[in-house]
Amino acid sequence: MYLTLLQPFRVPDAFLTKSTAGFACYILSGLDPGARFISREVIVPVPGGRMPVYDMYWICRNGHKSLGIADGCNGLELMALYGGFLFCMPTSTVRLLGFLAGGTLLIFAVNAMRCMVIARMCLQRHPLADMAHHYLFKLLVYGLVFGMWVLYVRREEQFM
Repeated sequence: MYLTLLQPFRVPDAFLTKSTAGFACYILSGLDPGARFISREVIVPVPGGRMPVYDMYWICRNGHKSLGIADGCNGLELMALYGGFLFCMPTSTVRLLGFLAGGTLLIFAVNAMRCMVIARMCLQRHPLADMAHHYLFKLLVYGLVFGMWVLYVRREEQFM
């Protein structure tokens, strides 16, 4: 359903990617007043006209691009994976919705902080920025999700 109906129209990717970039820049602006984000517009020709598609959001400092956040970096897949696990476990609706909302917000916040730190590393031309992006932060974020799963299962065992 997602690949055929939602992804071509970037639902909810556009909102989530823009929000991730915006939150990361909000955090950066506290550390560096010159941080802001802009969107890069890509024009895709279609019959009868041209249709703008916003494919990436950039974190910029004083007009210089430091990090591009694409739809694949917005954390949607991780949120779906987290939620899918929760739906597979029997529990009360209130508990499920609480863990789902809290976990999704936590994943969003941690992902935005991850983007902020990577942008900061790129601005400083840190030699480990690429390694941190591809390995270290993925390990940390997946570890967080695993920890939330363990907390969800343990709490359920205590109530049974």
